Amino acid sequence: QALLRIQSAVNSSYNGEAIVIKVLPGVYYESVDFNPLTTGQISSLTLKGWGEGAVINAQNTNSCIRSVGNGIGNIVIENLTISNGWSGVQVNLQNCDRLSVVNCEITSCTSSAHYGLGIGSNVPTTITNCTITENQSYDTGQGDDTIGCGLYIVNNTDTPTIVSDCSISNNSANVASAIYMGGSGHFNIRRNRICFNSQGQDSQRYYIAASVGGAVIENNLFIDRNLSNCIKVQNSGSTTDVVSIRNNTFDRFYACISINSD
Repeated sequence: QALLRIQSAVNSSYNGEAIVIKVLPGVYYESVDFNPLTTGQISSLTLKGWGEGAVINAQNTNSCIRSVGNGIGNIVIENLTISNGWSGVQVNLQNCDRLSVVNCEITSCTSSAHYGLGIGSNVPTTITNCTITENQSYDTGQGDDTIGCGLYIVNNTDTPTIVSDCSISNNSANVASAIYMGGSGHFNIRRNRICFNSQGQDSQRYYIAASVGGAVIENNLFIDRNLSNCIKVQNSGSTTDVVSIRNNTFDRFYACISINSD
């Protein structure tokens, strides 16, 4: 069935079957809310650009794509340009097997109230072949840190979160301008280009901040132009097990790696 709005397809009646919504080329000025489907009965949901040039533009009225509720088995977002929202993709579900974001560009999202302006997720996540750029989490002057502008990913499960083959650049936040990782789960950050992100002037500001059960950060290219700090691993005395940082390239950083254990 052909519809003019993506939200109209989301709002259609479903009976627990796997859902595939194909988005034809064009600019869709809307914020897509998956909440009508978060009853825990949907096995999988795929939102896929069908051909080049499918754009979701939220016009800074809300997150471009969001889902809060009981859960959807698997969520796949693929081949879309996602722009001008409070955040690009926000998933905060009680039960979800995996969020996958593949071959997407997420850009020009701006907010002072959201973490993860590119992608924010509290479920196991795969992010691959994505461009996350020109997103800005700005400080209101009230003393609150803005955290994880590019990615804010939390995982408290046994299923690893994976970020691979992405370009994460020119994002701005006070702390962890590129990636914030948190939770007791495991994270794999591999073969990404993470460049020219900016953060506050404090010496504790980093491209990547991690307080996790374990992580592998390998074969990434990190480039800066402001002599910033790059990676900080914080063990607050609870979860961090093994973090392996290997075969990465660092260019023009003040400090490459900081390990802080209480």
